[in-house]
Amino acid sequence: MKPTALVTLGITIASAIPGAATAQLVIVSSKPRATAIYAPPPQYPRAARMANVTGGGTAILDIDPQTGLVKAAQMNPSTGDKDLDHAALAAFRQWRFRPGETSSVNVPIRFTKDTGLPTTSRSSTKVRQYALYAPPPVYPAEARSKHLTGLGVGLIEVDLRTGSVTAARMLQSTGYRVLDDAALNAFRQWRFEPGTVSRIRIPIRFLMHGIVPVVYE
Repeated sequence: MKPTALVTLGITIASAIPGAATAQLVIVSSKPRATAIYAPPPQYPRAARMANVTGGGTAILDIDPQTGLVKAAQMNPSTGDKDLDHAALAAFRQWRFRPGETSSVNVPIRFTKDTGLPTTSRSSTKVRQYALYAPPPVYPAEARSKHLTGLGVGLIEVDLRTGSVTAARMLQSTGYRVLDDAALNAFRQWRFEPGTVSRIRIPIRFLMHGIVPVVYE
């Protein structure tokens, strides 16, 4: 069996609150944000979250090239919900860009729900297929009590001969040592079929029920 050099598995850890079967996310394209010098994130409207309203669209920003200020903003296409459109535009109208760089920017955005389960990409399916033991990270009580959330990326090295994890580190920190440690403590325990995988990249999200992170794709 040919070993897999690098595969990716995505994990979401949601705070264990009864009825919190899904986590909600605001996903914004990272490319337009990279050109901005001030880009406050959109907020998921509480009423829409409580009603499980989701939707995706694109905000079209008209920029004053002399000042970098947003002169006008509209959704085209709409997210399909007025509250979601208003929330997106309220944030994007505050964005600022470097003068002289652009006169128009399109910003794709999605208000969505995440099941809290590993992603179903081809790579993650392969990881689950080869994993013999893969306990999920535990949301630390200390972090939950302080409402700490974060997004990061871990990387584990696997001994092809034994399938044991030989090293684990964070390529991108979640922003909190306690969350990073919780992720790495779990990943170091993972075991795989010998000869299958050697390196695994693991995006991970720690979410609190009712607190919606903004993810930039």
